[in-house]
Amino acid sequence: QTTYNVLDYPVRHKLRNRIFTELRYRFLASPPQFNSQSRLFDPNRTTDLQSHDVSLNNTIYFDGDRGSYLNSTARYFQQTGTQAFENTNWQERLNLRHTPDLSTYYLINMLENKVKQNDVKTWRAEAGIEYQLFNSLHTHLDAHGRWVDFGGSTEDQTGATARFSYRKKTGWG
Repeated sequence: QTTYNVLDYPVRHKLRNRIFTELRYRFLASPPQFNSQSRLFDPNRTTDLQSHDVSLNNTIYFDGDRGSYLNSTARYFQQTGTQAFENTNWQERLNLRHTPDLSTYYLINMLENKVKQNDVKTWRAEAGIEYQLFNSLHTHLDAHGRWVDFGGSTEDQTGATARFSYRKKTGWG
């Protein structure tokens, strides 16, 4: 049986039902000896792993019914030792409800992974509009893009999405 040392420390704050914030830190250390019953691993393999995980999540509501809000998320994860790895993630999402039937959203996201000498950074952006026509027809239109940089090689993707859905309530359900 393997025992890990873990520290998990969350801090939460709420301000008048409008702003919600959570900051979390998590530390994990594996013992120097890794025990496994699997034939895939050397049962006496020596490891040296520690990880630090810090995240911040903040949501600001602009109205009482929570239809319009800004959500911000940031996370940093670092694992050191025999299997070094780093991950950074940041995201902003703005939702605006203009009328009960019309809303727009805007999203930007950055993700970076580092493993040994390899570094992959991905940016993603999206903007969309949603409209509810009557009680039955829901429409969605967005434009989006993704840009990836992998050690000097790049890949860019852009596009648009349109969706229409129709749902009618009847006496049968």
